[in-house]
Amino acid sequence: MSLQLRPLHPLFAAEASGVDLRRPLDDATVRAIEEAMDRHAVLAWRGQPFSEDQQVAFARRFGPLDLGLRKARMGKHRFRYDELIDISNLTPQGEVAGRGHAKIVSICDLRAAYDALADRQKDELENLRSQHYAFHTRLWLGDTSYTEEQLKSLPPVEWPLVRTHPGSGRRVLWVGAHATHIVGWTLAEGRMLLAELLEHATQRELVYRHRWRAGDLVMWDNRCTLHRGRRFDLSQRRELRRTTTEDVA
Repeated sequence: MSLQLRPLHPLFAAEASGVDLRRPLDDATVRAIEEAMDRHAVLAWRGQPFSEDQQVAFARRFGPLDLGLRKARMGKHRFRYDELIDISNLTPQGEVAGRGHAKIVSICDLRAAYDALADRQKDELENLRSQHYAFHTRLWLGDTSYTEEQLKSLPPVEWPLVRTHPGSGRRVLWVGAHATHIVGWTLAEGRMLLAELLEHATQRELVYRHRWRAGDLVMWDNRCTLHRGRRFDLSQRRELRRTTTEDVA
C-alpha cells in the first residue's frame, strides 16, 4: 500500500495511513513521509503499536536521534534505549506515579501564525531575537531537582523571532514557552510581547488537538509547531514514549 493522507485541520495536520511503520521503510516511502511532513507539519497514525526496537528503527530513518533533557540527567530509565524519552506518568518500575503529564496533546502551526500577523507586526518582528532556555518552563513549574551543573549543560541560546522553515520555505513565528526575553529590550517589555505572540499563535483557529488512542503515533515538526499537553486523570495509567530526530539539513 502507498501513503494516504486525510486532512485533520483546515491549515495543517493530516491523518496518515497505508504504511505499516513497524516494517523497514524503503527510501521512496521515507521521502513521501518527509514531503507530507513539510506540507502538513503533523501526521497522526492510528494502529501503529511499536515495540521499543521498532520505534527507534523507524525514527532513525529520519535522522540521528536527540536525547533532549536526558542530556542533563541520565538517571534510571525504563527503556533499553536512552533515545526513548519517557513522557508517561509511570515510575522506572512501571507503576503509576501519581502526578504526571498530560493525556491530550494540542499542537499549533507557527507558519499559519506568522501568516495571520498584520503587515506592521511582521515588519516589527523581522529583526528581533529572543533567548530560549530549555529549563525555563521546568523552573517555572517549580521543578528544583536540577543541579547547577545540569542546568548549565543546556545553556540558553538566541533565535530570531521570524525564521524560514527549511522544508516548506514558509516563514515561521518562532515563539514558545521556552522563550525568556527579547534581546535588547527591557525584561518587562519583551515578556509582554512574547506573551502576546504566544497567545496569537495558540488561538483556536490555529490549533489541532489530538485525542489519543492505544497504538497511536503522532509526528510533529518542532521547527514550525508548538505542542502542549493537557490535564488528565492522574490515577489512570498513561504510557507514552517519544523519539526526537536532530535537524541536520
